[in-house]
Amino acid sequence: MVSSISSQYHDERLPVMFEDEVPSEGVDPLNDPRQFVQQLRAIGIETVGLEMAILDFYRAVSQRSHWARVDVLVGGEMKRFEARLVEEWKRMKAWVSIKGLGNEAQVLEAGQRLYQWAENESRHIQIRRQVTEDFIRRGSFHILADEKPEPRVYWHPRFLEILKVTVEVVS
Repeated sequence: MVSSISSQYHDERLPVMFEDEVPSEGVDPLNDPRQFVQQLRAIGIETVGLEMAILDFYRAVSQRSHWARVDVLVGGEMKRFEARLVEEWKRMKAWVSIKGLGNEAQVLEAGQRLYQWAENESRHIQIRRQVTEDFIRRGSFHILADEKPEPRVYWHPRFLEILKVTVEVVS
């Protein structure tokens, strides 16, 4: 048991404790007002996908908070991880945008491709080499998509434009 616990704190590993956690208040994808959920709705993600995204977000926030509390992250490690996520997202966003975004159907398709990449094809981006649990990466993308006043990542290619118009109308 001691060996198992100590191996979680190895240089290439971190303790992962929240992979099965569920918020005590449950998950309500139809009424969740958070920005990252709104972004997913904007590209047509269905209810089950929204629910999974909310769970990934919750689990990642819980896990990252735990790592911060027990002080297992090394100087700036989370910032470097987030910077890698954003940099790779920018690369993929540029690639997705190459095909042109003329009509709304093309915009939605581009957003869906970008999100699909983040969900399933970005596994190589990890905070540490042996921390391979997908909810950490996926949830971290959602954390970045939920940042205020402006998200560092977004799925709908025109989300920032939509956000600016919304802010102007509210102001």
